Amino acid sequence: MRNTGFLLLFSGLYELKKEEYFSRYGRVNEEKLFHATGYLNVASILQENFDWRRCNRTKFGQGISFSSDAYYANKHCNKNNPDDRAMICAKVLVSEECEGFENLLLPLSCDTSTGNNDRVKVKFYDNEFYPAYVARYTNPNTVNKCRRFHRK
Repeated sequence: MRNTGFLLLFSGLYELKKEEYFSRYGRVNEEKLFHATGYLNVASILQENFDWRRCNRTKFGQGISFSSDAYYANKHCNKNNPDDRAMICAKVLVSEECEGFENLLLPLSCDTSTGNNDRVKVKFYDNEFYPAYVARYTNPNTVNKCRRFHRK
């Protein structure tokens, strides 16, 4: 499903942030990255965007984690999220990157912290990202375990 409502409402704020980063850093990359979450979270994300204040996993910083690898995003999705999940493909602004660490509040020298050989990118501020597409799925890790259990 494509998030046209959010695109219309908030793409202007995203574009302003993109211009701000270009002015501040002299360059900005727009990356398409994945974020896995429980499907019950999708409605609030589509209405209000990701909220970094609600993050409870902070291995590479206290922000929203994204990955270029959908499998990795699902594997490291909060284990409290049910098997009914959503994979969100988001547009994410990246200018300056630095290595993240656990409980990093705000990076001082960059806009994006990274981790696990750049497989994870963490964003800390509003309007640096927006969810463009959402796919609903059943957690394949759980499905595969069930299939293996029932094999003869």
